[in-house]
Amino acid sequence: MRSDKQIAGLFQTEGSPYRQTFAFEGRPLKPEELFLVLNWQQPGLAAVRAAFNTGGFDAAATALLAYFRNRAQVAWPAWPALDNHTNSDDPRESLPADEPPPGLAKASALPPLSLADKDRTIATNALRHIFQTHSSRAPHNYGPDINWDEDPYNAIEWTSGMHRMTSWDLAVARCYNATKEPTYAGLWINLIRDWIRKNPVTKERCYFPKSWDSIQVGFRARRWCGLLPYFLDATDCTPDFLVEFLAALYNHARRIVVLPYPNPDNFLIIESAGLADIALTFPEFFDADEWRQKAFERLAETLSSQVLPDGVHHELAPGYHLYCALLFLDVIDLARRNGFKPPFREMVESMAQAVFGWASPMRLAPVVGDTLRTDARRVLMRAAHVFGRSDFLAGATDGAKGSWPAQRNFAFRSGGFYAFRSDWTKDAVWLALHCGPRSGDPTECHAQLDNGTFELAAFGRYLMRDPGVYSYNWNHPEERAPFRSTAWHQTLTLDGANSARAGRCRDWVADDGHGNASVTVENAAYPGLTHRRTVFFVAQRFFVLVDEALGDAGGALDLHFNLTPGPAQIERAIKCAWTNFPAGGNVLVWVEPTAPVILREEQVWFSPWFGQKEPLPAFAYRHAEKAPARFLTLLVPFQGLAKPEVAARIVAGAVGAETLSVEGSVAGAAFRVQRVMA
Repeated sequence: MRSDKQIAGLFQTEGSPYRQTFAFEGRPLKPEELFLVLNWQQPGLAAVRAAFNTGGFDAAATALLAYFRNRAQVAWPAWPALDNHTNSDDPRESLPADEPPPGLAKASALPPLSLADKDRTIATNALRHIFQTHSSRAPHNYGPDINWDEDPYNAIEWTSGMHRMTSWDLAVARCYNATKEPTYAGLWINLIRDWIRKNPVTKERCYFPKSWDSIQVGFRARRWCGLLPYFLDATDCTPDFLVEFLAALYNHARRIVVLPYPNPDNFLIIESAGLADIALTFPEFFDADEWRQKAFERLAETLSSQVLPDGVHHELAPGYHLYCALLFLDVIDLARRNGFKPPFREMVESMAQAVFGWASPMRLAPVVGDTLRTDARRVLMRAAHVFGRSDFLAGATDGAKGSWPAQRNFAFRSGGFYAFRSDWTKDAVWLALHCGPRSGDPTECHAQLDNGTFELAAFGRYLMRDPGVYSYNWNHPEERAPFRSTAWHQTLTLDGANSARAGRCRDWVADDGHGNASVTVENAAYPGLTHRRTVFFVAQRFFVLVDEALGDAGGALDLHFNLTPGPAQIERAIKCAWTNFPAGGNVLVWVEPTAPVILREEQVWFSPWFGQKEPLPAFAYRHAEKAPARFLTLLVPFQGLAKPEVAARIVAGAVGAETLSVEGSVAGAAFRVQRVMA
């Protein structure tokens, strides 16, 4: 039988809901039309076709369910088992890069899912139709008849989460996989069926954040493909449900094909990955080959348009970079296990290299832009397997497996990310700095006004923090704007105003031959003023910062710093501040006592997760002069409560000069560092 050409009235579109012109005509595929869009030449479907010819629709549906329960020639997505609560339990991690992993094809042979207490809680709540789609809001009871569009908090991310189902679906799958209690299978199946029946494809539902918007479709496509096999053995997984499910999945693929997302950001990657998953997981659809080719083409195009030459995703938010890399890696893996080679491996390896290079000693992404506490190890484990990289495997397992490289300092100049580290242990001294171009997303949605900012960790503890992201709720700018503002980041401001994003790298020295490294970046921050920041990593122990305000713009120059939440001292009289943890790591922010600056405390908040915030010990140095002017600051990690003795001064180089030298001593050890820019 042949697909949609035999079916009149299936939906078509012109324009886009993200543009002024958008037209939508037609209807979705009906469950009773499913067998018109299947490819009867697919191996194994002969019995289904025979059942259809002799027993009609119901007999064919029963045969189709038996077929999928026993199908072994097509590999299912591996992500549900890989997204476990731990990060070093990938069942494929010891395999060579090109060897197909065992036991990932037949549904009954899928690897088990890890189960945690929170999964039981989530599933129990879901049984009562209580969902928490966003951690910034309390769980909400939807009552016996769910309205999937209900928005109890006037928060777009809440309704998006309802339609993505990510807050509960994997937890329910884990519960059923671990217990085989029919209640859990019935829960997943009944919620999916309820959503399908209440959310047919319509023009109105194609607008963000409605149910058939691009990103919601992409999320659901990926998750439905990955989770269905864990419920195929359930008694509630009836032939009728499977037919409804596959018809809805067909409509997902058609929606992505006929109405592609028009903007160059993560939405396009998410929906294209969803299309790839449908095509690879369900080659039984007649159009699966066309969908796969289109998905691969779109993903290759997104890599070319959205990923910078150094592998950094152009939205310049490491959390989004990690998620996009994860999607690409999972598509590569699923394709390879089904006999296909997507044409975008090399650039995805560069994306994984960026994750590896900038990850903190705790293996977390730097909190830059709209980045939450994001574990880098999931990406590194996938990448270790896909690319056969022992360094990625070391990063994924905290060094338990694989091997660390000799290189410790990394520059990703196109994206403007730079990282220094003393070693590869969790106690390493580490600093990651960001100063890059404008976000490649035209809306600059997930980039913040933060050029020049950094995070610092040492001795197993974060010691200087970026504020993070508290809310995506544009309806409440007071929840979002301060966290994005320049003055809340560790960088320079002019009259406290937000700076432009126009950063570039002037100089990078991975090793000067004396155990030091450095980077010099510039940001055309304001009309008439450029902020130049040089960071020296001295003896793999501490950092020397030289900040120059270059130009003739008048106004107050403030250099802002944030310590980590916790005990701290900010001493205006001596122009220094430090964390004050009674044991373990601390950091001293030192300025020469006679420097022409005044230390002022500031009020800044840190958000460890959506909707959560706690005060950051924050302060700024206000320069006594107008631009051109210069600041000299040392950031010295230390252990215990005894602060090291520090002295430093600039001994050569005028403000704005291409060369400069700084000398001094820390804890009795002398140092001298030099900047020489070409």
